[in-house]
Amino acid sequence: MAKLVVVGNGMAGARALEEILRRGGGERFDITVFGDEPYGNYNRILLSNVLAGIEDTSEIYLNPVGWYAENSIDLRAGVRVVRIDRFTRLVQADDGTSMHYDRLVIATGSRSFQVLFGPENGCTRATLFVGYVPPGRAPWHFHQYDEIVWIWNGTARYHLGQGVSELRSGDAVRVHPREVHVIENLGGGDLALLGLFTPAGSPSAAYLAPVPVPA
Repeated sequence: MAKLVVVGNGMAGARALEEILRRGGGERFDITVFGDEPYGNYNRILLSNVLAGIEDTSEIYLNPVGWYAENSIDLRAGVRVVRIDRFTRLVQADDGTSMHYDRLVIATGSRSFQVLFGPENGCTRATLFVGYVPPGRAPWHFHQYDEIVWIWNGTARYHLGQGVSELRSGDAVRVHPREVHVIENLGGGDLALLGLFTPAGSPSAAYLAPVPVPA
């Protein structure tokens, strides 16, 4: 059975796990998930309600610790991944753990992705990945690589400078190196996309940029 490691146990990481299980990944993979916080996944949006006394902490959990055990997932709660070696396919954690993986999902922020082909499995010229974008709009940013993004499922708005394009399933855009842009998810659920970029690297290699101003 192939080893799948998920780095990040927030809302993005748990959403990725749920999708993997829905697609039969529980039978295909031995799954381990690393999360900084010492408990299961909870709805961070509702934390303000807990602080205000409107809801109890037990009411905001989306995936309690028991959920991971029920789905045969090895949860390393409170354990931070400090290094990823893509060439030897090893993740190293702050508790001394060194773990081999066949597939790796990095979901440490609001967006999650899974690399299908890249340097870690012998593809040295380009990287192909599946990404999931939550509803809303991320900060303006740019990449150093040349990328094609294909909308797999959902509706989006592509912001490039002062220009805006509407996107839906089946549409694609090309993002040139250092072009400041945003892909905004217009739907109520995750936007699924397929990305291909060159040279090969990590989809998380993004650089924040100031908001473009009119010329």
